Amino acid sequence: MRRLARAGLVVLIGLAAASCGYSLHPSLPSGIRTLQVPVLENKTSEPGIEDFLTQALIQAIVNSGAAKIEGKIVGYSLTSLSFDRAANVTSYRLTVALALTLRDLRKDEVVWKQDRIEDRADFLLSGQQSVNIVLQNDALQRAAVDVSRAIVSFAFERF
Repeated sequence: MRRLARAGLVVLIGLAAASCGYSLHPSLPSGIRTLQVPVLENKTSEPGIEDFLTQALIQAIVNSGAAKIEGKIVGYSLTSLSFDRAANVTSYRLTVALALTLRDLRKDEVVWKQDRIEDRADFLLSGQQSVNIVLQNDALQRAAVDVSRAIVSFAFERF
């Protein structure tokens, strides 16, 4: 199943780039023509977050053009931000952290490496647990999009 998902992601990037007319970012190192993004390895105890984060990273890369990024999710935490009078949590800060490497496949060289890139999103709780799960997932998606845009900006625009 994972292999199929990885293959699908590579195909998705190729189709998106081909169908949307994206071109390679002119500031990439010479020789880098394609970018592979395998599903990020989840090193946290939070199940399923690798899908949100990988998809956000792919979207950010597709929008910029370009190599192969290898990565791991190295952090996921919820921190209580506010409480009501009965000491019940009313809002959380969700923080995600990634460790990533940009690799030139032709030269088999590391072009860029960052051991910890972090972003966060805050959300208010509602009274229902099912709604809170949706709110937490929405916060994860926002953090994933923000961290992925920052990664693409840092990795590709610095060349």
